[in-house]
Amino acid sequence: MAGPGMTQLFDLGGAVARRAGAMLEVLGGCDSLNELIVTQSLSELEHAPAIDRVPLADVRFVAPVRPTRLFHVGLNYHSHLAELGVPTPKRPVYAVAASGAALADPDSSIRIPSSNPHEIDYEAELAVVLGASASGVVARNAWNVVAGITAANDVSARDLQRLALGTGDLTAGKMLPGFKPLGPGLLTDAAHAGPISIRLSVNGTVRQSDDSSQMVFSVPELIEIISRDHALQPGDVILTGSPAGIGLVTSNFLHTGDVVTVTLGPLPMLRNVFHG
Repeated sequence: MAGPGMTQLFDLGGAVARRAGAMLEVLGGCDSLNELIVTQSLSELEHAPAIDRVPLADVRFVAPVRPTRLFHVGLNYHSHLAELGVPTPKRPVYAVAASGAALADPDSSIRIPSSNPHEIDYEAELAVVLGASASGVVARNAWNVVAGITAANDVSARDLQRLALGTGDLTAGKMLPGFKPLGPGLLTDAAHAGPISIRLSVNGTVRQSDDSSQMVFSVPELIEIISRDHALQPGDVILTGSPAGIGLVTSNFLHTGDVVTVTLGPLPMLRNVFHG
């Protein structure tokens, strides 16, 4: 495992903090969690002194990593396959895209594009943050190249996706500005955490609820297969798929003023407001 033991780490935008119950310990000598991840220096936090303590509720977080590449895995929860009525894939279905302007911070507002406002969908996902270079990794060693996991909302414009079906572009409609909020924290040593719960609510109503044990392909299996096709780099992020409950199935899409929250395991919730 790259980095310290089971810990919740946060980027405060100029400082790095570690969770201690309802408080955050601000760590000295570190000002960017992303920088520690991409330089494979996360282990330095094991010995970083706490120079301040602040209430968890009083801080504004930024995304724990700023990836240059996002790997989008689809059809990876049994419940999602059932709601779509499609067979279980024999190999992970995924696509890769440059993150560009799609990355968004926790608590940021996400603009619904005026050109395609009617079918904006949500997808709660467990996001795997790579902490080391990885090529041809076998599943049993896969957690050794992971810095940690975080929450993601894989926002999509479904009408744009439909328009691109003939081109084979699996990321169409997914990479608009602000459509990939990540965070707020990084849970390290997730290999020992057991099944990780994942839940999404819209305006306080639960739309998705499942856990990582229900994935078709586990995190190690995904890393093994993707690392055969691509040379993974520290800071790359793998979005591991979404459970049942997406708006596409019920036509229950997002609108201006909607508040979407994603909760992954013990991490604080990822919260974003959508606006026109």
